[in-house]
Amino acid sequence: MLKWVFTNTQDKTYTLTGRKAFFHRYADTSFRNKWTGFFAPPLKFLDYYAYRVKFKGFDIWLSPSNQEKVIVKPWNACHYFKLNGVNVSETTFVCNKLPVMLSILRVENKAEKNVGLEIDMEFGINIRHMYENWHERGYNIEFNPVRRCVIASNEDKTIVIGCGNPSQHIGIRFLQKGFYKEHQDHQRCYVPGYYTIKFDIEGKGIVDIPIIFSAHPISKTKAINNFDSAFDKWKEMIYYKVSSYENIMHDFKINTPEKSIDKAFSWAAINLLQLFTENEGTGFGIYAGLPWFANLWARDSFISSLALDNLGLFNEARALLANFAKKGLPSKIDYENLAYGFADTGALFVNAVYHNFRFTGNRKILELLKDVKVENITLVNDLIDHDAHTTWMDTLTRRYAIEIESLWANNFRLMGKEEIAKRMMKKIKMLYFNDHAYDSLVEENGLLKRSKDLTPNCLFALLALDIKNNKVLDWLEKDFMTQYGISSRSKLDEKFDPKGYHTGAVWGLLTGTGACVFFKYGRIDAGLNCLKAMAKDTEMWNIGSMSECVTADKGELIGCGMQAWSSAMFITAIDEYLFGIKPDIAKGVVKIEPKIPSKWDYMERYSKRMGHNKMDLIIKRTDFGYAIKIYFKFPPNLKVELALDNAREIVVNNSKFKGNRAFFRVKGENEITVFV
Repeated sequence: MLKWVFTNTQDKTYTLTGRKAFFHRYADTSFRNKWTGFFAPPLKFLDYYAYRVKFKGFDIWLSPSNQEKVIVKPWNACHYFKLNGVNVSETTFVCNKLPVMLSILRVENKAEKNVGLEIDMEFGINIRHMYENWHERGYNIEFNPVRRCVIASNEDKTIVIGCGNPSQHIGIRFLQKGFYKEHQDHQRCYVPGYYTIKFDIEGKGIVDIPIIFSAHPISKTKAINNFDSAFDKWKEMIYYKVSSYENIMHDFKINTPEKSIDKAFSWAAINLLQLFTENEGTGFGIYAGLPWFANLWARDSFISSLALDNLGLFNEARALLANFAKKGLPSKIDYENLAYGFADTGALFVNAVYHNFRFTGNRKILELLKDVKVENITLVNDLIDHDAHTTWMDTLTRRYAIEIESLWANNFRLMGKEEIAKRMMKKIKMLYFNDHAYDSLVEENGLLKRSKDLTPNCLFALLALDIKNNKVLDWLEKDFMTQYGISSRSKLDEKFDPKGYHTGAVWGLLTGTGACVFFKYGRIDAGLNCLKAMAKDTEMWNIGSMSECVTADKGELIGCGMQAWSSAMFITAIDEYLFGIKPDIAKGVVKIEPKIPSKWDYMERYSKRMGHNKMDLIIKRTDFGYAIKIYFKFPPNLKVELALDNAREIVVNNSKFKGNRAFFRVKGENEITVFV
């Protein structure tokens, strides 16, 4: 479950991350564009590196042509090469708490006799802001003979490259022969020279050589100090990170007949952990997507916080929300500035705060709502007029966007403003729904009319509100579903473009939301198709990750390969709408309303966190209906409301409930029989 193995990598990439840095590379070992390399945001430091192996008269670069396979795990990627007489592997790893990356070469001598080897390393320095292109930046290059490392700096922006403490004695020399080089996408990098490692390897012996890349965006001293920390402690750094993943992964486990969905669920959780960041310039948060969006976007963060709640990462969800609140609720947190006023920021924030409250019962989270000036939100004819250019489809002009109106209608209900919520709900049903749904309103001759753009944004309304409209659900299935997921524009819209960012591309956000909606309204097969499409995505482009968006016709990547809200909505769809687990800890109630696919004989969710407890939910199909087991780690003080659409009787711990619902106080272990 925790690894991917590929021999044919094609155009696949992988991304390794820590809280301070990330590394993005093609799985065939290449660095093909400006987004591959080593980053310590807000800067990029390294365009590429390459190894040249010399032994017994052979002289060969490690490259796609001699790579046998690549194995990607949550904490590293391992490239395997087969050379004549020796096996070589390179394992890449990014430290969790420092802006440090490791490239660990393992050389295995297959012969009985000792072999002498030399490994030359070439690396391209490119210290720049992430979106910057070709530049004429100069570098100060020095070789530190004590540390045996190369230090490249521009002012205090510094990267240190050198060998860590190896498994045996090695010799190192540096031939300084600096030159500029045009790299991919017209990138200009600087090659300081050649770093050579020389050693002997015994017959049938193995040697491990750790190469350290330590970068810092503002301090040469810290870059050097971090190199020193990694020099002796690189093994401990790896052990710590591997252990942290392995210790938590059993909490992110489901078991169903659809193994691709099981694996994708674990990796979606991994993606969110990988996207955590904590820097002085931004505070704690979650990157919107890598490698492009290495900053904190409110909408992506607040959508992701719902999944963090589902995974039981309550503290991380609260810290994320609090970071935005203390900064005055910006719509985007960058390293150098804040942006405010996006159309959906406040609406998504309120929803996320109440979601965390329901999952934890901790009222302190509600104090964050004082930073949302709800009293300043004005309704005109029971609708909210917002900025038409800053919805999630920010390439389009969308006034009175259906998702903004629906989110606020639900938020007013959550905040106890029932009359406002009812009026908005009535207006939304009247203006936006008939046999299909309308995206937004446009002004013509002083009058508001329905937009002619055929988008699936009604999905957000169907999820936030209780609006069961079978004609609209049919329309969504027929006109928007593709084998890759849900497209951002109807295939019948004259503006439909399968490659269009907001005019036809398939989005993980939409497909995940679609899965929620289809399960919510009993369209189980359609919901399952959405999950299958998203699960397939994890092995297509950025290995183990869910994409931002792909083309609707061929499924080709056109956005970020690792997108937070795609993984988040996949998790939310499975936990809250497939398994149907919705805790309200403040009220002492857990609603469980599973949607069981007709071809599934079982579905199991393990270590589901809620409050301070954990729950296992095990459902098995039987000759008479279902056998359900609900186990809690600690004796719970909770009631469960269980509902199954086709049940005629439910027996819980020897108590009988007629019909398809049962409301009961749970024990530590609960056995339930459902007759259908």
